[in-house]
Amino acid sequence: MNQQNKFLWDGVDLEELAKRHGTPLYVYSISKMENQINKLKAAFTDNYPQSRIAYASKAFLNKAMVGFIKKQGLCLDVVSGGELQLALEAGMPPERIELNGNNKLPSEIELAMKNRVGRIIVDGTEELDLIEYYGKIYNYVVPVLFRITPGITADSHEYIITGRKDSKFGFPLDENLLPHIEKALNGNFIDFYGFHFHLGSQLFEHNIYVDALDLLFNYIDTYLSASLEIKELNIGGGFGINYLPEDRAKGYEEFFLPVL
Repeated sequence: MNQQNKFLWDGVDLEELAKRHGTPLYVYSISKMENQINKLKAAFTDNYPQSRIAYASKAFLNKAMVGFIKKQGLCLDVVSGGELQLALEAGMPPERIELNGNNKLPSEIELAMKNRVGRIIVDGTEELDLIEYYGKIYNYVVPVLFRITPGITADSHEYIITGRKDSKFGFPLDENLLPHIEKALNGNFIDFYGFHFHLGSQLFEHNIYVDALDLLFNYIDTYLSASLEIKELNIGGGFGINYLPEDRAKGYEEFFLPVL
């Protein structure tokens, strides 16, 4: 609130916005989002040029947000056909779109293959058959990553932890994963890129990512052929933010500090 007793958000009078658009009304600050993205770039892509930053559409998505993400040079993680269609209609380059999510519909796989999205993150072996089927129709070889559950329990709320072995998402990281990897490698329209995991939301400590990567690297060393090139690891999880006074959000750069 300023001296004139007006509620301002990013310098804009919220009361005036409510009068103009009605309520309830969601208001996003472009400058605050740009500030966070610049911090992410400084910690990740500026130091590691081959890395990518992807915005999770499930947080909030409309055409204006797609345009903003596109302008910032980020990738876009979508989890449904609706989100994918909206992103395409808003002009997001397909090669910067990642189709994620479980229980994908055949129509969603087809839309992704038809428009040649940059990645499909596979959540179950049945998706490989759909990719092969539509790959033949649209003559497109798509980069594919397997979503795995590394068996990590995050220090977060039980309902937003996604990396445990009993999670409903992805493949458990064990020997039974090998036949599915072999199936992907033998596909005519699948380019097996590597693995993806998502550990949950409101994660404050970087050691959970390190622990998950240690398990994944051990799996690769133990079970996979040394001749198999792992091109990409897609590391997911929600950075913690301060909702309560006792919360302990860290800067993004601290996720690169050694684990003691």
